[in-house]
Amino acid sequence: MPDFSSFQPSIEVSRGCGSKCSFCLERDMPLMKLKDVNQITREIINTKKVYGKEDITPYFEASVFRPTLSWAKDLNSSFKENNLSVKWRAETRADSLKNEEILAILAETGLKVLDIGLETASPIQINRMKKSTNPDKYLTEASNLLKVCRKLNIWGKVNILLYAGESKNTLKETTDWLEEHRACIKGVSVNPLFVYGHDNNTIRYIEELKLLGAKPTDDNFRNRGYSQMHLSPDISFDDSENIRIEISQSFMADDYYYDLKSFSYLPPSLTKDKFKEIIRNANSDTFPFKRT
Repeated sequence: MPDFSSFQPSIEVSRGCGSKCSFCLERDMPLMKLKDVNQITREIINTKKVYGKEDITPYFEASVFRPTLSWAKDLNSSFKENNLSVKWRAETRADSLKNEEILAILAETGLKVLDIGLETASPIQINRMKKSTNPDKYLTEASNLLKVCRKLNIWGKVNILLYAGESKNTLKETTDWLEEHRACIKGVSVNPLFVYGHDNNTIRYIEELKLLGAKPTDDNFRNRGYSQMHLSPDISFDDSENIRIEISQSFMADDYYYDLKSFSYLPPSLTKDKFKEIIRNANSDTFPFKRT
């Protein structure tokens, strides 16, 4: 890729998940052991050489980043032994990182952004997604994680999934929870459910979703390989797109959006001033952030 330096690198640290969430393509793929810390250190050092600069902000690529205390300590030691200083990002479940000591060590080692797969704060939707069999415990652990992130100056970005069976009540439960934790949230990523695939497993899954009140927007998913979904009789796919924008704009301003995107996705040449100029002259109705 000739323009690779216009993008931040990813360092793969693990694969799989196996948490059995109903919507996840990796629900039956066991979580692999995290990569050896010295290998990660070598890869970052080599990536800096390839990029020809020190200020990279890599994404520690893993569907679920779930380090042990010993792994976190070893990573910290490896970075120190190699005089390695780098800010990095990772993604985890809302109930995976429960140990504040681990998070404190990771923050010292450079963890700056944590994408948190909350998905919903509605107990009934948590059950429908098979995120947890104990929604109250799940939400308590998610709350604790966000509060610890704020304490350690780790940016917490919350992922929300608008799922089958969604209603005004379930949406309110989620937005009320987000409002309660607003001070701990750097940004949000909100998306409606898409179903991918066209095999018999996909057909069975769509039948399960229909039992929750959802249905595909059309019958062409077998040929196309994916399907947009009407989430319930009350929330069409178009409604879910509007809800996505509404929640995003309610909980993320343009400055925070830029901070999060420039950390991992936007080219370094796109300064905040240039970004502001672009959005100032564009239609803000569909922005996933509030223009200030």
